[in-house]
Amino acid sequence: QESARIPYLITELVNGPSLQEWVREKGPLPWPVALSLAVELLKGLAMVHRKGIVHRDLKPSNVLIDEDGVPKLADFGIARMSDVTTLTGADALVGTVRYLPPEAFEGAPANASQDIYSMGCVLYEIIAGQPAFGHANAAELMRTICTGSHTPLDVARPGTPPAVVALVHRALHVNPADRPASADELGEAC
Repeated sequence: QESARIPYLITELVNGPSLQEWVREKGPLPWPVALSLAVELLKGLAMVHRKGIVHRDLKPSNVLIDEDGVPKLADFGIARMSDVTTLTGADALVGTVRYLPPEAFEGAPANASQDIYSMGCVLYEIIAGQPAFGHANAAELMRTICTGSHTPLDVARPGTPPAVVALVHRALHVNPADRPASADELGEAC
């Protein structure tokens, strides 16, 4: 929507837990359930991207699950129009470090590829039951994100099919050009 040339977002009231709470209660999700949730989220993310908006803080606690089990994107508090720098002020990162792509640490402009990366982090976490990058020390966390060195998904969650591992690995690729080109592309691959 737009009022007096100032864009704003109206979101529905979702009476349900966050995806983070849901996984905490149910445990790691079977990969078919995780991919099904991802498809629904990616439809919403694709729509937001078509409007030129980048979420910039996609993580399990910013996904709400409604009474029918449908996931909803939430918390657009730091969303920006595409191509807006992800650093503010004196090198302050915007977003939750654990879910930021490597290029965000270098001040790259906000773009859809960053949300694709964050979606890869979400998928990894809800399938494995642990974050892809779980280091407590911020410097170590940033180093592992920038080098892409996380425990392979099929090691973190044995039995995950190779195609699912490859899909998540591609979304988490250090090089943005090697990630799916859009939320639609990632959704189709799910």
